[in-house]
Amino acid sequence: MYSIEGLSGTTHPWMEDLYDNLDMIFVASGPLFEAPRQVAPIVKQIPGLTIKPESKLNFSNVDIFDFLERSTQGVVLFSLGQTGVGGGNYITSEFKEKLIQGVLGTPFNAVIHLDPDLVDFTLKDPDRLFFGKWLPNQEILAHPNTRVFLSHVGLASFQEAMFHNVPILAMPTFEDQFEIAKAIEDREIGEVIWDKAAITRLKSLKNSWKWPAMASILGT
Repeated sequence: MYSIEGLSGTTHPWMEDLYDNLDMIFVASGPLFEAPRQVAPIVKQIPGLTIKPESKLNFSNVDIFDFLERSTQGVVLFSLGQTGVGGGNYITSEFKEKLIQGVLGTPFNAVIHLDPDLVDFTLKDPDRLFFGKWLPNQEILAHPNTRVFLSHVGLASFQEAMFHNVPILAMPTFEDQFEIAKAIEDREIGEVIWDKAAITRLKSLKNSWKWPAMASILGT
């Protein structure tokens, strides 16, 4: 372990020393969002640390807000968080193409977390697709025109989508995301793509009242 140099230029204690002198640990989890679990007395669960009510949110990106406002038919939000570091450097061209074609096959517009410079110009459709290397996920989730969240289901993304009542189409890739995906199924707040067989099963949702927007995406 190494010491951490703060923004002020000062050097903080070694991590081993910090571990030996902990008085309290605050974690952004809790039974509201996850299965109950035993924790040490010094651990205090505070779920939803990143969540803000709609009245407290402020769109700093006017372009995204205008796109959402005019997308009255509904919007799909796609973001893999740090799984797509740099807005898509580690997402294959084939995946990008299929994702975009899939969205364009639905009646919905889409806000997509991909660096525009990494997307082939032939796939861009400014009227229906908005690309961003960085996106204000929570502001987008809180917008009334957002219908579905295609997500890697990191903890913050999961909690924010649940709070803002946006159904999730989960694509877990590693670590706690699989546990969160199971919680999504258990709470019936979305669906999970576990494998190719799951895609076939989920396409049966096309005529379902439950997730009409999600079903439209899966049916393409």
